[in-house]
Amino acid sequence: ESTPDRLLVLKVLWNDFLVCYSSRPLLCWSVWWALSTCGYFQVVNYAQGLWEQVMPSRHAAIYNGGVEAVSTLLGAVAVFAVGYIKISWSTWGELALSLFSLLIAAAVYIMDTVGNIWVCYASYVVFRIIYMLLITIATFQIAANLSMERYALVFGVNTFIALALQTLLTLIVVDASGLGLEITTQVRSVSILKMLWVDQGAVAVFAVGYIKISWSTWGELALSLFSLLIAAAVYIMDTVGNIWVCYASYVVFRIIYMLLITIATFQIAANLSMERYALVFGVNTFIALALQTLLTLIVVDASGLGLEITTQFFIYAGYFALIALVFLANGTISIVKKYRKQEDPESSSQVTPS
Repeated sequence: ESTPDRLLVLKVLWNDFLVCYSSRPLLCWSVWWALSTCGYFQVVNYAQGLWEQVMPSRHAAIYNGGVEAVSTLLGAVAVFAVGYIKISWSTWGELALSLFSLLIAAAVYIMDTVGNIWVCYASYVVFRIIYMLLITIATFQIAANLSMERYALVFGVNTFIALALQTLLTLIVVDASGLGLEITTQVRSVSILKMLWVDQGAVAVFAVGYIKISWSTWGELALSLFSLLIAAAVYIMDTVGNIWVCYASYVVFRIIYMLLITIATFQIAANLSMERYALVFGVNTFIALALQTLLTLIVVDASGLGLEITTQFFIYAGYFALIALVFLANGTISIVKKYRKQEDPESSSQVTPS
């Protein structure tokens, strides 16, 4: 009996896939999402190596962390701004993607060819600003026109294609068995591990779109439960001295994050205009950056606690456990209030008017 059910699910997935990608605007945004995310991860992963080659850290003070922070902050500001630009993305979207992709290419080319660390930093900031700008628009354009099920499907497919392309690019360009070009070499197992967590994460994202649940009612409790699982995965990764257990815990960590960020993105985008979605995206990104900077200064930096890496991960596990407790308390209160409101009309209807 289970075989026909599985075939039915696969048939529904395939039909949804055809419906989603038969839309030309959605297809364009999805193709850009997959291709650009692949390139984005490659540049971000190897930017530090390029900077080290341009300006070795042993010879001069470096500001890599500050550049990452500034690029994220300015990206958030750009996201604020784009929400208030009146433009028909359905008409001009493809030309905008073309123009901004050309600017990204120019920024990466300049970062690679000009042997000045400050030019590299500036080009990297421009690169990240444009990517954050476009990925926000792409996410909204896709989410605003799809159901939760189909958005989850598109998110999973786009992410899977992006990582498949990134893995292929790494094997050809970076890995010693391919061209083995300069900057750094990447061990094949790292690429396989990345492919593994994206495969599983994409499957999880597919699945969650077809789970019938009222996220408005149970969303906070779900966030609490999954945050607790993330905390457990980070704690196990930190305390169990086995590399395969670390790998497995990391895969679980990434799967859950991909799952929740998909749900969160859709729940926000589905209920807001483009302007307000851009505002929320920018504010959330800014708060995340502020918290990350604060956490880094306290836990990692030598001027703060300067803790060892294992102690740092123990604190990160506690951080997610705290998130779980906050959402558990708030979710429980929300559900209790909701059920009390449902009971109030019944009690009030029993009161006879004077």
